[in-house]
Amino acid sequence: MKKVCLIGCLLMLSILTKAQTPGCLYGNELYTTLAPGGKYGNNSSYGAKITPSADQCFYTTNPSPNACTICVYGVNPAGNCRSGLAPVAYSGLEASYALVSCPIDDYIPFLTILISGMGFFYLRKRMTGFCHA
Repeated sequence: MKKVCLIGCLLMLSILTKAQTPGCLYGNELYTTLAPGGKYGNNSSYGAKITPSADQCFYTTNPSPNACTICVYGVNPAGNCRSGLAPVAYSGLEASYALVSCPIDDYIPFLTILISGMGFFYLRKRMTGFCHA
């Protein structure tokens, strides 16, 4: 039982412990460069962003990320969003994110084996008590 639990814990730990990058997530893009004024920009000077491939998505361990602002036309020296055509800014979620393989369908065989093994040992332990009555 301890081996199965240890293997399952190590599997889940390897899935969830990827290098995390701080930034502001809007839609499926992570803006990583913080501009003056505490906002994230969307231009060449303040617009470093990560866009995942089709089989990846972002994951964070933060249960309640803070709101953040992404300026569509960049940030002026005062730290405010530059004006332009609407919209001027997007509201995203600020946290540390990691890219993980998605969807979870890729992990279903591992999860099935893990849960089945734990169930087998749990039932085996309970049934041993009934047989020796």
